[in-house]
Amino acid sequence: MMNDTSVVTRREFVRLFTVAATASMVGSRMSYSTMLAQISNSGLPSGFFHIRISDFPALQKNSGSVRLGINRVASNQPTGGNYPIIINRESAMVFHALDSECTHASCVVGAFVAGASVCPCHASRFGIDGRRLAGPAALPLKKLPITFDGADLLSLEIPNLGFTVTGSPVVSGAKSRLMLSFPSTLGAEHELMFRENLNLPWGSIRFATTLEGTADKTFIAGNDRVLKIYADRSAESGFYAVTVKVKPV
Repeated sequence: MMNDTSVVTRREFVRLFTVAATASMVGSRMSYSTMLAQISNSGLPSGFFHIRISDFPALQKNSGSVRLGINRVASNQPTGGNYPIIINRESAMVFHALDSECTHASCVVGAFVAGASVCPCHASRFGIDGRRLAGPAALPLKKLPITFDGADLLSLEIPNLGFTVTGSPVVSGAKSRLMLSFPSTLGAEHELMFRENLNLPWGSIRFATTLEGTADKTFIAGNDRVLKIYADRSAESGFYAVTVKVKPV
């Protein structure tokens, strides 16, 4: 088993960060591990995210804030089952990660602006560290574990977003393909990444959604069900990762 915490840094992922699960292949044998998607001590699956401050101008200054999620927000609610995360920078070395679910009536709270994160439903106000400032909410926003490497990288844990991918080699006519299956998330965009060895960067590869289909897809939308995708094998061995894009919402 291998834990791989590499960060996807392709240009297309500026202002995005990912949670992913990986599978590795040597010849016709598969092995599995998780990348940025691990099991917490409580036994619940958690997503372990890595975000570069340099990708988010708001986080490059004190009191800066971004709200990130895998689902869009509509009518003050997430369109999927996952609330966005608010990341606030209090000072040069102090960051806070907060669940955006208001503790009053579960509306989505906004990013930290002009001294407060404000609930659009009933005007509860929360401080940069999630504490309650005013309004009908009786409790602070839930805080999430976050660490800063002192340079550019933030790492945070979000409960219930971890997942694993399983796979097996399959044959389609003269082609040898890899079938990957994974639990998807409603409203999220899933992408397939590959690298031939650990010293190479991750790169996006195309895939098919059926065994006989053309491998021309670059992403697939989640539907809260287990999805299967099929990749043409271009190398005898390597590492495959299914990612979930998380972006400003």
